[in-house]
Amino acid sequence: MHALKKPNFHLVASNGSKEIAQIGDSWHIPLAVLSAEPLMSQREIICENLVDARYYMLVADMYARMHGVRGITIALRPIGGGGSTTAQMVEAAEKRNESFLAIVDSDKRSVGGAVGDTAKKCLEKSKASAFRKLLLTTYRSIENHIPLAWITKTKVGKQRSDTCNIISVAEQHALYNIRQFAKLKDELVLCKLREDPASIDLLNEIDEMRTIRPETPQVCVGACSGQCKVWSGFGLNLPQQVMDSEGDIRRAGDEGELKSLEGTMELAKVVFEFGMAGQRLRI
Repeated sequence: MHALKKPNFHLVASNGSKEIAQIGDSWHIPLAVLSAEPLMSQREIICENLVDARYYMLVADMYARMHGVRGITIALRPIGGGGSTTAQMVEAAEKRNESFLAIVDSDKRSVGGAVGDTAKKCLEKSKASAFRKLLLTTYRSIENHIPLAWITKTKVGKQRSDTCNIISVAEQHALYNIRQFAKLKDELVLCKLREDPASIDLLNEIDEMRTIRPETPQVCVGACSGQCKVWSGFGLNLPQQVMDSEGDIRRAGDEGELKSLEGTMELAKVVFEFGMAGQRLRI
């Protein structure tokens, strides 16, 4: 599904071409078209912060390695949007006539769930074209798009082995809401989830997991004084911890771990293609 395909057409740019036309397997275009600013400038990848942008460039590079593509550079300039100000960064890039790929956390709590405020603002500001793309994460946030094998190599992953174990069981038993839509950076407390109608699918999976792997929740930190803390979470810096371990991930040849997360594979493919297209056009 994600195999790299050979091009089935040729692009011929020359001063002699007066208009875009297809002749056989070739597209003939005026050379002036390729001098347009969005084509000639370095493409940008805009995310909610620089670390997120660097992470998606890493997964694109690992995606390329999975398909035997070596010695290439993902030709994208990382831009950090500052969380809630990401929509403004997207709007500013459009006004500058930049070519960019923006990736924003969807903040969805389930398949088909509503997207968060930052994603909504970006959707309102973005005007998609061949040189400008906006992607929302398939899963809740960037943390849900990180392979477990990469997390366990980080300091925070080693400190939160209980959370890693629960995620591992969720993956093994196809409990997708836990793996893809739980807020992995925060502690998971059942009484708080029960107050949120959008969390019903997640609550059902937690109940199912207990029949698979009995857990003893810790004392609740909320008002119910019950036994309902499921995990401690990874904290706010998991993507940074992963990038700090980038060398270990590369040396371990862990690109195959992307296959465990279909949504991450899809994002990696788009980033790879967008980055490589920008590089080819600037040669």
